[in-house]
Amino acid sequence: MPSIRRRLTLWYAVALLASVSAFGAALYFERQRSSLRELDERLGLEGKLAAQYFLSFQRQLGRTLKPGETPTLAINQVGGYLDAVRDYVVVFDPDQAPIYRNSAANQQFSVAELSQMLPASGPPTDTAQTGAVRFEGEPRPLRYALVPLPGIWAEPASILVAAPVDSVPFGAGQLLRAMLVIAPVILVGSIGLGYVLADASLRPLEGMIDELEAMERTA
Repeated sequence: MPSIRRRLTLWYAVALLASVSAFGAALYFERQRSSLRELDERLGLEGKLAAQYFLSFQRQLGRTLKPGETPTLAINQVGGYLDAVRDYVVVFDPDQAPIYRNSAANQQFSVAELSQMLPASGPPTDTAQTGAVRFEGEPRPLRYALVPLPGIWAEPASILVAAPVDSVPFGAGQLLRAMLVIAPVILVGSIGLGYVLADASLRPLEGMIDELEAMERTA
């Protein structure tokens, strides 16, 4: 009887652990997908806000810029706001040259690396684009949003906002680490619960066996 109880306990623990693992895997992949969606929405919103700021200050000139001109007024006015953004913000002119980068991007990337970022995202369009880019030597890929910046030059420009893919609060990586910490507790608890349930389910059978043994002794 003790061997049956141990086997029932083991199989109960295995079944419960398999169910929890399947649930955890589904939760991880769903969180990973939703984290990318949340990050894309955040980057796109930051890019659109920056573009609106640039347009509002540049309109004070009352004209569009010529090729090679820099929107100095807009950069001076908007630079303080963009430096407070924790993500990497880069402004590209119509020639796809980075004419401004906030302090976060300035500390992290060189001009050459920033110049690689825009071709990786494709030519600017009338709508925001999202995607991922990886730099050599960087352990984490970057997720970016490329937002059009019209109305400053005769040709369209763009603002690129980028961030590491794991910068979403409680993203898929943090969820995985939390599950790995909790998994041993679940395993120990499932073994204890399985033993209790196995003991309760086998108790009537043990009573019947005791009665049969008593009848055999009295026969």
